[in-house]
Amino acid sequence: WRSMHTSPLRAAARDWFQYQLIDPVVTAPEFKLGLHRSWVERYCGGERGLTFAQLASRGEIRSNRKVIEITQNFPSPTQLIGLWHKESLYMLEGMHRCSALALIAADGMSMTGTVTVAATDISNEELPLLSAVQSDGGDS
Repeated sequence: WRSMHTSPLRAAARDWFQYQLIDPVVTAPEFKLGLHRSWVERYCGGERGLTFAQLASRGEIRSNRKVIEITQNFPSPTQLIGLWHKESLYMLEGMHRCSALALIAADGMSMTGTVTVAATDISNEELPLLSAVQSDGGDS
């Protein structure tokens, strides 16, 4: 499903940057959820633009078995994929992992491991591409 839904972004033609998160438990919860339709409907009540910290505070994500498994055994190293727009990073790939990091932070737990983010900028003119990236699929 990923290639079908991300092809409008023309990923190979974009400039990508890779970042290593110094403290993923602090940083990742401030990332914003991507526009994955099922996530927005199921966990956000249709509200777009929530951070993972906001998602964790709502509680619904605690019923996601995959997120709970990741909080208990976080994969390391791991790479997330995001889109920078203005000063926000929207997750394209890594929704479950960012949700797990937000729960780890909310519960005052810690994790060790390496988390990197591959990200590219998206301009105002390209915002309609975000709608094209919407998916009913999930990710890890």
